[in-house]
Amino acid sequence: MRQEYALEAGRCEIDAREFACGVSTGLAIDELLHLWRGAVDPALLATNAWAAVRNARSELILRIAALPAAEQAALSELARFTALFPGDREVDLIRPHGPGSRPRLLVVEDDLAMMTEIQERLDANYRTTPIASIEEWRTFKKDPQNLEWIDGALVDLHLTSSLNDRRGIEIVKYLRDQTGIPAVLFTANGLERSGVRHQRRMAEYRLVDIVDKRTDDWWDALDAACRLLTGSGEPERRWRLETWLETAHLGLQRETDGAPPGSVTARRRQQGDRDYLRVLGLVRLDDIDVAEREVDRFCRTWPSSR
Repeated sequence: MRQEYALEAGRCEIDAREFACGVSTGLAIDELLHLWRGAVDPALLATNAWAAVRNARSELILRIAALPAAEQAALSELARFTALFPGDREVDLIRPHGPGSRPRLLVVEDDLAMMTEIQERLDANYRTTPIASIEEWRTFKKDPQNLEWIDGALVDLHLTSSLNDRRGIEIVKYLRDQTGIPAVLFTANGLERSGVRHQRRMAEYRLVDIVDKRTDDWWDALDAACRLLTGSGEPERRWRLETWLETAHLGLQRETDGAPPGSVTARRRQQGDRDYLRVLGLVRLDDIDVAEREVDRFCRTWPSSR
């Protein structure tokens, strides 16, 4: 005679059958995430007996990854669910900010083939949000939540077949003025290669780098730029701090240029220049946390109307 038995529901880490069926029938995502009560041994999850659950989890991860950033952020169970799988690269695709998460990059590129190539290149280390036109960007930025989870932006200077439309400038200006998102500008226009122009534009638009798409080492340069955008090491953090500082100082210079000697504006400029040099020394040589606080203070003390 066949005996029936029951598991103690409180000791189960996952309602496996319900989860697998729920994924296939379209159960609400938060409900599916809630079915994982605790961590499952990775070795057990990898066995053939768990294949259906494993495959269902993979399908769910892809479904979540395809959601707009705002909808991902609204999932109340996502952070708890992803924390059950530390070090799991597949789960990194949807892991919110924090240890083990992949930075999310906004990629603005009008050439579809180039966009695909960039995304494939970055896929192992970054999550990407693609924008293919200035019109798409204008729609995207209407919802502020779309930018909340963006860690950095890669923006093509020219967003049509022309090499002089400069529509990418609208985007990096918005990021500079309205967000704390660092940006990289890339271009195929040889006229943009001037060293002086390069440095001036970086300070003007708070860019951590400008990458030339026509150089032989373009992909290496792009990889390096992404590290400058999102890296958590001291060199990358100091680079971003100096970028913020240079942009704020340029704004102060523009605001006070031509001030009569001895005027209130001229004295403000002198004080700001001294403060800039002091903070620059901290950024390059002092404790990184002290430097971050001082750059933040400088940017608030010397705001620019641009």
